[in-house]
Amino acid sequence: MDELLNYLRDFGYSDTEIAKILSDYKFNTVKPETLLKLASAMNDFLLNIVKEKELVRHIVLLKPPFYTYNVSTIEKRINNLKRIGFKERDIFNLLVVEPHIFTFSEEALDERIKFLISQGYRKSKIVGMTRNNLSLLANSNERIAKMISDIMLLGFTKKETVKMTERFPRLFRIGKEKVEEKFNYIISLGFNKKQTIKIYRINPCLFGYTIESIDNKIRYFMSKGFSKTQVLKMIYMNPNMLNFDEKTLNDKIQNFLDLGFTNDDFIKIASFHSYVFSYSIERIKERLLDLQNLGFSFLEAKKILVNFSTLFGLSFDNIKEKIKYLESINLKKAILVNPKILMQSVSLTYAIYEFFKNRNIEIDINNFQKLIMGRQKFEDTYKIKIDDLLKQFPYNEEINKLTY
Repeated sequence: MDELLNYLRDFGYSDTEIAKILSDYKFNTVKPETLLKLASAMNDFLLNIVKEKELVRHIVLLKPPFYTYNVSTIEKRINNLKRIGFKERDIFNLLVVEPHIFTFSEEALDERIKFLISQGYRKSKIVGMTRNNLSLLANSNERIAKMISDIMLLGFTKKETVKMTERFPRLFRIGKEKVEEKFNYIISLGFNKKQTIKIYRINPCLFGYTIESIDNKIRYFMSKGFSKTQVLKMIYMNPNMLNFDEKTLNDKIQNFLDLGFTNDDFIKIASFHSYVFSYSIERIKERLLDLQNLGFSFLEAKKILVNFSTLFGLSFDNIKEKIKYLESINLKKAILVNPKILMQSVSLTYAIYEFFKNRNIEIDINNFQKLIMGRQKFEDTYKIKIDDLLKQFPYNEEINKLTY
């Protein structure tokens, strides 16, 4: 025993740490001389992977039974993890953070993964989930099922729960009470239960934020000129905007200011389309240039984007087709009066325009709003269904006749 104790002291353990290691019940069945050989071999093996004695001691103190295993056993389990899809760096992280997983047999680990797959998780995602929640595979099947059930009790479907935990596997570590607290906090801001479910479904990472940090982010947006109502609307539209830190948000806002937009412009843009916080300055410049290439001045392009900020996120090929069609019927200026005319499909705009033309009603800049009066109002006023109108005046048959 003395030889073993001296070896462990020489490796850097304190007497208190040695006592903790040897107090594990698994050491009761191992002779000191055998334990010395196992510990020496395991230290050499682990040192070859983690490179530092301090980390080896850390691993063993987290899981003392490591010294009761043959190196070949741990090697097999490492190779099994690699077979599943884990990389060298993953093995390192698992050893340092969750060495318990290496006490599972290959069969037990495979069974755990099969259980996750049976719950709806994709095998291709399980490795990534474990990277973000290193204790995931160390949980029992019963505990995983209980965690899924707890989240579902808030109103999420099982499919939603699986997708959320695939994206944010640390959700499993937060605990039922904290998850409920975070869920009820979003409701307290003024959202109903259905809206709250949508917010967390889109951005499950919010479960990992403190209530104080979300409060601070709301105050940040209000300090930039947004009303609380606008901030809540933006959060509902794009919950991922809460993932950005204040420096990044400041940079995003400054991008718009540097391009000639005013702060009021930005508030109007983001209030209607909060996804702008995800766009790079290159994307903003590109949209301005796209519009200028179609004949709009810089100021006109800016006005269009301020009043129809969804344009930042749409395919411009589709927008270009709409603009070219409006130009072909002398209504390009209508875009400056009401850019939201671009929201309507070109096939519907064409059908309605041809409908009026067929009735000898001229549509110009003074009455173009008739083209976008709304489905129900149009049908009630003109006693014709939009679906029938689209069949009567099919745009696709005419598209090749237009000269762009």
